[in-house]
Amino acid sequence: MYKELKEYANELGKDFSLGEYLSLGGFAKILKFQSNESVKAYLKDFDSTVIINDLIARYNIKKPSFLKKLWIL
Repeated sequence: MYKELKEYANELGKDFSLGEYLSLGGFAKILKFQSNESVKAYLKDFDSTVIINDLIARYNIKKPSFLKKLWIL
């Protein structure tokens, strides 16, 4: 996966190191962001969305809005 992401980064004219891959993951969309803050915000939102949706589905949570409020804290 790293090899493909590295090739894509080269096509975009960007540098993408193995360290960045290990710390940020293999999401190709992060190469399109201009700042590290944007990448971190995207990953945090993605992480929260996946985890919350997984918990809601797995445990059949009746009040997902309450879980989302807890997650933010």
